[in-house]
Amino acid sequence: MALFPVKLPPGVVRGATPYENPDRWWDVNLIRWRQGVLEPVGGWARISSSPMETTVRALHVWKDNNNTERLLVGQDDRLKALVDGTYYDVSPPNLVPLYDAGGVGYGVNDYNEEDYGNARSTPSLLWQAVPGMWSFTNWGEDVLCLDNIDGRVLYYDVSTPTEDVHQVGKGLISSVSRTSNTSTITVSHHHDFTAGRTIVIAGTTADGGSFNGTFTIASTPTPTTFTYAQGGAGNVATTANTGTATLSNVIGNAVAVLTTPERHVIAIGADNNSRRIAWSSREDYTDWNYASTTNTAGYIDVEATSPLRTIVPVREGSLVFSDTEVFLVRYAGLPFIYVVERLGETKLISPMATAVFEGKCVWFSETGFRLYEGGTIVNVPCSVMDWIVNDTNFNAARLRNFGCWNGAFSEVWFFHPSENSEECDRYVIWNYAENWWSFGCLERTAMAPASERARPLMAGSDNHIYDHEFGWLAAGLTRVGTVWAETAQLGLGPPSDRGIEITQLMPANAEGTASMRFRFYGRQAPEGAERTYGPYTVRTNGYVDTRISSRDVRMRIEANQDIFWSLGTIRMDIAEGPRR
Repeated sequence: MALFPVKLPPGVVRGATPYENPDRWWDVNLIRWRQGVLEPVGGWARISSSPMETTVRALHVWKDNNNTERLLVGQDDRLKALVDGTYYDVSPPNLVPLYDAGGVGYGVNDYNEEDYGNARSTPSLLWQAVPGMWSFTNWGEDVLCLDNIDGRVLYYDVSTPTEDVHQVGKGLISSVSRTSNTSTITVSHHHDFTAGRTIVIAGTTADGGSFNGTFTIASTPTPTTFTYAQGGAGNVATTANTGTATLSNVIGNAVAVLTTPERHVIAIGADNNSRRIAWSSREDYTDWNYASTTNTAGYIDVEATSPLRTIVPVREGSLVFSDTEVFLVRYAGLPFIYVVERLGETKLISPMATAVFEGKCVWFSETGFRLYEGGTIVNVPCSVMDWIVNDTNFNAARLRNFGCWNGAFSEVWFFHPSENSEECDRYVIWNYAENWWSFGCLERTAMAPASERARPLMAGSDNHIYDHEFGWLAAGLTRVGTVWAETAQLGLGPPSDRGIEITQLMPANAEGTASMRFRFYGRQAPEGAERTYGPYTVRTNGYVDTRISSRDVRMRIEANQDIFWSLGTIRMDIAEGPRR
């Protein structure tokens, strides 16, 4: 009998069978490592009292100037804000849903099957849908956002937190009036108009439509009114009316937006140009007058081989991804303001499959994981890539894959749909500080990191929102049976035709002895039947009594209680097996 220490390296190494990478962890669920010690991933608590009406696709968390936590929830077909514990629908009128996406160009259907120029129709086998996604970026304590299928750049004002978001530079007219030669327009929401800007009034009917036209704003007496001079017109009492007020030189549709440290807003796919990277004038998200010599707005139409899809912040500037390339946008100052550098090719699997952390960005491409750091792109070796490839529904993944920094741990999480699923139900973890990988099963559709808050948020396929890394329960339910780790084949002792016997274990556990249990799997030959031994529980003195006799042995550890536990080195009493 010999006392044999077993301490496996952290992380999962996944081959086709448990025999390809001996003495490693091979299969796990809800497991991570911290400083080399195995422990369960934290639990979660539901923070939504009732489910959202449709699937949640994005979560944006920030704190306002009063240090109050704020949350915007981007769903398939609406936008909601959490205000004082209640979720309010703050969607703009006529929001185009994320799922109302189509192919691009001609040849979607057979000849004569659709009208010329209609790209939203029944897909052919060669057709690829545009992935629908929400984009959020803070402008101080307020938020600029958009749904890329709708395209309008929207503004959320925390001073009116339950009001609908409004389109940047555009107001819906609710009433008009005129005294002498001064017209006053009232819009339905807080506007972002300023004196001196050119405004276009359209669609009003009062006084025979005389309020319509192009004018210069004279003043903004309140957050919902503005005035302009209209010489020679008669007085008009305040009259309920409809129509629009739109600033000139405001941004058209875009795909995604990002506020820079220099206080410009960068928009990609700007002005309905799928290859345009544009930026607003400094300190003014409404001024996109590229021809002006007195502002700093501008644009670059990049020579990209595919449309631009997403933009993320990094330490050196902003990364912009097309379907097939990645660009770095850097602040250069006058006269160029921003410059764009093509970094290389990358086939991003989904516009949401990026994770930003500590000034870096990692993303999931169709050929593996890539990391941008310090101006260069490097491959990230993934020890579970074989599992990902064999487990993923790639057609659904192109529309649904997403990634996010955890924030409470030095981890990035990527979610993908399993082989027979249309929604994300699997996750992969990369710990960038200790360089290990883990994976498991978890149905989630969106995630926000623990950056402005203590713990990350995730949205479930049940349309509820969950506070993660919270306790050890699954929204109040036990996780016993779902938290476990299995090894590949263990090399225990010198090779012997008689195999081995394991009669006792002594695990190093930081918590109570009843928190875990063990099973073992044994085979006499690699292709032979696998026998299960156990489960074995830990005695109050910390010992585990076992009766295992086999040539090849694997081990499984399971959570036995919904509490924290950990596993370091295990010592095993091992002897040579009996003669046959």
